[in-house]
Parts: sequence; structure tokens; C-alpha cells
Amino acid sequence: METGTGYNNNLTIRKAFRGCMYAQIISSLAQLIAVFIDGVITGKVLGEQALAAYGYCSPFISIVVAFSGFLLTGISALIGRVVGSGDKDRLTGVFSTGVVVTKVVGIQLMVVVLLFSNVIAGLAGAAGVYREAAGQYLMGYGIGLLPSLFVTALIPVMQLDGDKARTLRAFLAMAVSDIVLDLLNAYILHLGLLGMGLATAVSSWIGAVIMLLHFRRKSSMFHYEPKSVKIHYVSEIVSFGVFYIIKQFFMAALVYFINRYLTQHYGPQMVAVYAAISSAGGILFCIGTGIGSAVSVLTGVYAGEEDGDALRRLIKIAIRYSVILNGAVTLFTLFMAKWLILLYFGTGWGFYEAAVTGLRLYALCTVVHSIDVSIRSYYQSMKMQVMSILFGFLHNFACIVLAVLILDHILGVNGVWLSYMAGEAAALVILYIIAFLRRTGQSGGWDRILFIPEAFEVPARLLEVSLQTMEAVVEYSRRLQAFCRSEGADRKTANRISLAVEELAGNVIRHGFTDGKKHSVDIRVTHKDDWIIRIRDDCDRFDPVVFFKNDPDTEEHLGLRLIMKQVKDVQYMSTLDLNNLIIRL
Repeated sequence: METGTGYNNNLTIRKAFRGCMYAQIISSLAQLIAVFIDGVITGKVLGEQALAAYGYCSPFISIVVAFSGFLLTGISALIGRVVGSGDKDRLTGVFSTGVVVTKVVGIQLMVVVLLFSNVIAGLAGAAGVYREAAGQYLMGYGIGLLPSLFVTALIPVMQLDGDKARTLRAFLAMAVSDIVLDLLNAYILHLGLLGMGLATAVSSWIGAVIMLLHFRRKSSMFHYEPKSVKIHYVSEIVSFGVFYIIKQFFMAALVYFINRYLTQHYGPQMVAVYAAISSAGGILFCIGTGIGSAVSVLTGVYAGEEDGDALRRLIKIAIRYSVILNGAVTLFTLFMAKWLILLYFGTGWGFYEAAVTGLRLYALCTVVHSIDVSIRSYYQSMKMQVMSILFGFLHNFACIVLAVLILDHILGVNGVWLSYMAGEAAALVILYIIAFLRRTGQSGGWDRILFIPEAFEVPARLLEVSLQTMEAVVEYSRRLQAFCRSEGADRKTANRISLAVEELAGNVIRHGFTDGKKHSVDIRVTHKDDWIIRIRDDCDRFDPVVFFKNDPDTEEHLGLRLIMKQVKDVQYMSTLDLNNLIIRL
């Protein structure tokens, strides 16, 4: 990548990642708050037996999360690629198809749960009174499956459309309503686990309504048009999302295995301990989930642009945040474990100390778990089928099961909790060994495990830079002329490309960098079948295509108007609070 005066290591990638990551973390946290609250109030008010029954619901809830993640991953990865390519018509078709797929999956799941809740509870390992209570929770929980899927599927759409605030309001409303309704059930209605499930369902409906109101905005780039729904979009969504379903089924199988293992070796009381640990641990994993979701969305965008360098930097940024943020989470949990477990049980409960120790050991896996999730999310959005399934199997099931079987015999039940950290770390080591054997000619470090397609690596036919000053724009414009001539462009074409970049980037700096904040304009010029100019900035939203089409004043911006008339195609999109302009000559 070329550098010049004002080069800043691509500020917009870091800014886009941070914005997307923080919104995803809060969204994940708000989604898991319902599960966390249900677990806390169930343990405190309804008792140990009810909490154990609630714990037996975990494998099925993992399956529901699998379908949610299927929609989230499939829709976000495909939409990200379309955004990267700048095809607005295809974007409408993909979004409309995603809405229809979400409806179909949500309705079918609701019907299955409402008809077979007790059967599902039995298949999850619950028996006797535990089965009846677990079935009641699933009955109430099932009523909210359709809106819950919509809430999950719309998260990346809202972020790409620049409305993170509404997403946060929706999740705040969900969390508050779930708390209020759980307390109402526990102290006034006395509906048991059925009431806890209903509270979660109602909160999901509230969140879905708030998020769907976003699409009343005329400025939204996403529009639902039934006639745009295409069956081949369904297959593309499935091809991206199926990896998440496979991964989540591995996780459901893992929870089922550990529940059965604990029941057989330590009794149902230890299942209650596991329910408390995994409920609190789910909150700990929110940062890793948010980082992974941000990687999934942005991988789709950069894959659509065939930008291998951006993908490489994205993963490095994700790993850095995984270490810093999750390291802090681990330290926090080590000190606060006693108080977190007190939310579920009193100190007089016989398994209190075991639960405290278990949570501390469980929390040790947060850093490596976040790294694993980021890499797996990258594989999913890149449609690397074999690597996605293999790595999901390793770090979501096989390595942890093996660690349980080994460490339990050495450390007792503490080995079960420690197996999460040991298994996640072992999966990462195995992945690196596989990458080393498959791509011995690649450079070392994290690059080795990315398997970036050769088509994305075009250093001889690409000139890319991040700029912050007009002087840097002028310098880059001169370099660009020489680059275009070296790629076979005649003098007239090279001048047109250079002038287009200088006018467009200069316009951004003159009018967008005036608010006193730190900004960057990223320019990427590639030569494939056409000359393609991509200009991305983090200033206020501005669509030059619409502006020049609607602005009757022909005396202003003559240089920009001339450029717009000479190019073959211009596409503008505002995504992740970034302006993206793609020009083909």
C-alpha cells in the first residue's frame, strides 16, 4: 500500500470496527440480559430445583441461538458483500429475501416449541419434575421466537444503515421490560417458569417493534419489496449462515454432554451450578461475541471489495481488542466472582464455594474464546466451508470434551470448568498447525491462518492510501498518474483518473474536515476490467450523486459535475457511519 503525507494507517477501518464492535457488544449484552435475569430470579425466588430445570433448557436455547446466528451471519455477510460492491438493486433484493426467510424460520420454530415443549425438555435430558418445569419455560419462551429472530437479523442492517442508537434503545427496552415482568411473575403472578419464559417473549416483541420502526425513515438504504425476493438469494443466505447453525449445534451438543456428565458424576445440583456459571459466563462472552459479529459484518464488506489488505488489518485489530478488553473482563471476574454467584445463591447453599471457583476458572477462557470467535466469523463470511466447520467443531465441541474427560480425572469438577480455557486454546494451536501444513509458503504470524484468496492480493494493480490534508491529496494525485500510465492507461485516461480523485477527495477535506474532529479519507484505485476508484470517509453523510442530480445551480462545483458526466458508473452508499463512493471508468 502506498503512503504519503497525512497517511494514518487507515483510520476508517479502525473507526468502523470500533463503532460496529461497541454496538454489537451492547446488543449481545442486552440480548443475554434476559437469560441472565431469568437465571438470577429463578435461582433466588423459585429455588434450586427450578434453576436446574432452567439449566436443562440450555441445549434447546442454544439451538434457537443457532437459527438466530444463522440469520445474523447469512444476512450480514451477504449484505456486507453487496455493500462492498455498491449494487443498490441487489441490496434491496437481499434485504427483502432476508425478511421473508426470517419470517418463515421464526414461525416454524414457534409452532414446534408450542406443540412439543415437554418432548424437547425430555430430549434435553430433563426427567420427572425437572422435565415438566423445563417444558413450562419453553412454552412461554417459544411465543417470543419470531420477534427474537427479527431482532437478531436486523442488528447488522441497523448498523450498516447508521442507526445504532435505535438498536441500543430497543435492547434497553427489552432488558428493562424483562426485569419488570420477571419480578412481577416472581412476586405477584406466581406463574413459575412459564411466567419467566413469557416475560422473555414479551420483551422480544417490544424490541422487535422498536427496531422495525427504523424502516419508516426515507433515508434508509434498505427497503422491503416483495417483488425483489429471489430464491437464489435464499441459497446465498443459507450458504453463509449454515456454518453458524453447525457451530451452534456443536455448542448445544457440548452443553448436553456436560449436563449429562455432571448429572451422572456429581448429581443434578451440579447442573444448577453449571446453569449459574454459564448464565453469568454468557455475559462475560458478550465482548467476544461483539468482536466476532463486527468481524463478520466488515469481512463481508471488504470481501465484496476484494480488499485483502483490509481483511488482514481487520483481523489484527480484532485480536488486539480481544486481548485488551477480555483480559480486563477476566480480571474483573476473578475479583467479583463471589458477588456474581450471590445473585443466584446464598452463601449458605452447599455448592456456593464450588460455584465461585467454577466461575473463576470458566472466566479464564474469555481472551482465547474471543480470538477463536473472530477467526471463525472471518471464515464464515469468507465462505471457507471446510475451515469454518472444522474450526467450529474443534473449539466448540471436540477439544473441550476431550479436556473435560482428561482434566476431570486430574482436578475433579474444577477440571470441567477449566476445560473451556484448555479446549479453546488447544483448538487455536491445532488451527495454526493445520495452516502451517497447508500454506508453508505464506508468511508467519496471523496471516498464515487467514487463507486470503489470491484474487484479493493485487499489489501491482492497486494504489491505496489514507489521507488527511490537501497537500497529501495533491501528492497522491501525482503518484496516481504514474501508476495509471504503468498499468497501460493513455495520458488522457491517467489525467482523468488523477483529476477525479483530486476533486473528490479534496471536496471531502474542504467541506467534511471542518468540525474540528479527526478524520480520514481513504482512496483505493484498482485496475481490473475497468478502472475502479473507491473513496471512503468518516465525515457527515453526503451523497454526491443525489446532490448533483437535484442541485439546479450549474455554476457551482464545475469540476465535480464534469467528472460525474465522464465516468461509466457511480454508486454511493452510507454504511457504518462512513461515506462510500465507488466510481468505474
